[in-house]
Amino acid sequence: LGRFFPVCAMDSKKIGVGDETSHCEVRAWLTVVLGLANSLLFSGVLWGWASLQSFLEDDEIYQDLCDLSGCDERKERMLYLYSNGQMFSIFAYAMLSLLMDRTGP
Repeated sequence: LGRFFPVCAMDSKKIGVGDETSHCEVRAWLTVVLGLANSLLFSGVLWGWASLQSFLEDDEIYQDLCDLSGCDERKERMLYLYSNGQMFSIFAYAMLSLLMDRTGP
């Protein structure tokens, strides 16, 4: 992992001037931007899933999965969407935490 994300020295004596300083600054900003993008793209949808699901059902999303006995298959599909979103969010947070550990706060 160090080959892809080399450790930036946090001590001002070790940083020096030139490429390493700008490289560390870019990595720090990239970490912040990725963290914000992850929160904006995934957290809002996941925390507001109950409201979003009612809107999706009102808009008749996956209505073709319903039959005369009920809409159990549609509820399972909605649960599958939520589970995948939660899984990808956790995976993204894990990757961002590894990046943050390597670059520092």
